[in-house]
Amino acid sequence: MAEGAGQLPVPFRRAEAPAFGNFFVEAGAEVVDGVRRLVAAGSVAPGDLVNAAPKLLFLHGAPGSGKTHLLVAALRAAADLGQPVAYLDLADGRGGHGGVAAVDGLPPGALVCLDRADAVAGSKDGELNLFAIFERLRAAGARMLIAARAAPGHLPCAMPDLRTRLASGLTYRLPSLSDAGKAAAMRAYATRRGLTLSKPVLAHILRHHARDTASLFQLLDKLDRLSMARQRKVTVALLRELGGGDD
Repeated sequence: MAEGAGQLPVPFRRAEAPAFGNFFVEAGAEVVDGVRRLVAAGSVAPGDLVNAAPKLLFLHGAPGSGKTHLLVAALRAAADLGQPVAYLDLADGRGGHGGVAAVDGLPPGALVCLDRADAVAGSKDGELNLFAIFERLRAAGARMLIAARAAPGHLPCAMPDLRTRLASGLTYRLPSLSDAGKAAAMRAYATRRGLTLSKPVLAHILRHHARDTASLFQLLDKLDRLSMARQRKVTVALLRELGGGDD
């Protein structure tokens, strides 16, 4: 993804680049469709009916529900279409404080992803900066994809106007995966990496390791590297060599 005005690097440590095609969801596929439409809206001619769709999507869900995955997938898809894009992590200090400068100079109609918006809720300076970012982007005709742990109406915002702005588009909830869903997502991820995960291995992972999807996929990356280094199949015994479990 080429660096452009206002862009910040996306901190995503996974061997497989996040994309729409490798996002696993048990229910609520309309979320992915909504994000795809937001991306597509940046490649249509002015006056096209697609432009009548809201230019703001707000995604909320528990940690590990895939919010950042969808933001990064949207950025990559938009960049592949030649659209200007930018990413701000509102929890790292650059987005919530002084982030307005990061969006200055973005071309009209850019796709801007604002991640972890809940991190600034309740902070006077953080909320003022996010409000300023929002207004700057809206004036520029930017498309915004915002993610947080809670819906706008449940964020502890001291500024009612900010809460109103965040709720002015479409809001989607990303449901957390069940254990069966996590197992299916891990199996699909492993298959793309050329790994075979048996039921005992999957059960052991879910029983003894961190259960959020980001940690699970990072574990599979480590397991893949260890399997290659040892020239052994993936088994519970090999998994135990990684350590980090609760047993």
